[in-house]
Amino acid sequence: DYQKEFGRAPGTYSAEAFDIANMIIAEVKKAGADVEREALRDALAKASYKGLTKTFSFGENGEFKGTDVYLYQVKGGKIGYQGNINELAG
Repeated sequence: DYQKEFGRAPGTYSAEAFDIANMIIAEVKKAGADVEREALRDALAKASYKGLTKTFSFGENGEFKGTDVYLYQVKGGKIGYQGNINELAG
């Protein structure tokens, strides 16, 4: 759908960006459209969101809790997705 709409393939991290944007939208909907920045930040810090690519949540220090690593390979000047390292090595 993306390629059809924009005439090019989505970028390397487009799926993760899509998921995070939807996580933010979900938290804004819960808090209400007039939510203040600090309240949204606090809600996101406590939230867990299952996206297309993975589940997103954050630790006490604000770091992403996930440990998945994805492999990409450059061929002919284009970046191609190879897969999840755990699944490829598994």
